Amino acid sequence: MSESNIGVKAMHEIMSKAKKYDELLVFPSIENELQCDFCGKFQSELNKMIAARRVVICNECVEVCNQVLEEDNS
Repeated sequence: MSESNIGVKAMHEIMSKAKKYDELLVFPSIENELQCDFCGKFQSELNKMIAARRVVICNECVEVCNQVLEEDNS
C-alpha cells in the first residue's frame, strides 16, 4: 500500500498508533541485568554468566580462574 492509496490522514493515524504501541514496550534496564561480581561487566557485554545465590561470575573471569589453576598445577 502506498501513501497515496490510504491518504495522508490515515497514514498519520497509523503512525500515531504505532508510536503509542512502541511506548508500551518494556525494555530491560541495565539495573535489571546481572553483573559479574569479579570484573564488574554486565550481562549484555558477555557471552555467559554463572549465578549462585549471592555471587555472579562471567565466562571471562572463569577463564582467568582456569588459567590460574593450570599454572598452579604446572
